[in-house]
Amino acid sequence: FQEVIQINLAWNYFIQLDTTDLDAVIVRNFNLTIDQDETNSFSGSGRARFRLRRATPSDPWKAYYWVDDSDF
Repeated sequence: FQEVIQINLAWNYFIQLDTTDLDAVIVRNFNLTIDQDETNSFSGSGRARFRLRRATPSDPWKAYYWVDDSDF
C-alpha cells in the first residue's frame, strides 16, 4: 500500500443487522478503489461479516470476528 496514491473504501447498505444489548451480527457491502498511479486503478466490491460484543449496554462495541467475502 505504500506505492499507491489513494485508497477509497465506501461502506454501502446493510445486508444483515441483528443486535441484542450485548451482541451484534452485521453483514455489510462495500466498494473498494485503489489508485496505484494516474493511469492504473483497481476496484471491486465485496461484503464484510462482523460479530461484535460488549460487556454492558453502555460499553463500546468490540469486534471479535471478521470475514471479508470480497468478490474481486
